[in-house]
Amino acid sequence: MTLLLVAIVSLASAELKLRPLHRHETAEHSFENRYSLDNALSCVEGIQGSLQSLRQLTEKAAGKISPEVLKQIGNTDWETQNLGFKNWVNSVEGTLRKQDYLIKQLQYQLAQEKFKQGTGSGKDVKEAQRIYQESENSFQKFWDRSFIAD
Repeated sequence: MTLLLVAIVSLASAELKLRPLHRHETAEHSFENRYSLDNALSCVEGIQGSLQSLRQLTEKAAGKISPEVLKQIGNTDWETQNLGFKNWVNSVEGTLRKQDYLIKQLQYQLAQEKFKQGTGSGKDVKEAQRIYQESENSFQKFWDRSFIAD
């Protein structure tokens, strides 16, 4: 992490009173890693895989389980499994990537402002710009491959 990002994360976690969420994991680790963009996107992939498994299970259950029972179970209809699942996961991933993009944009603007005020360095500005551009490119790639299923 760059110095600017370390300072922001340290400031954010210093203002919060965070307790450990698990006996084998510090609160700082959870804050910085478990609730990171990379981990969240990995979880989105896991959710997507689970929904695909439910879709496959529903297909194999066809004719073996009555339509009434499938309806009671829920989320087994074609629209939910082929439109809803895709759109729901896409919305969550898009929101995570959008928030990351906007945060990186604000961090870049903050670094520029600190530089103007003489409290930041040109190196900090360049690093914040690099990180912002990476996030922008990542969001753009996501956007370009996304669609709304209907």
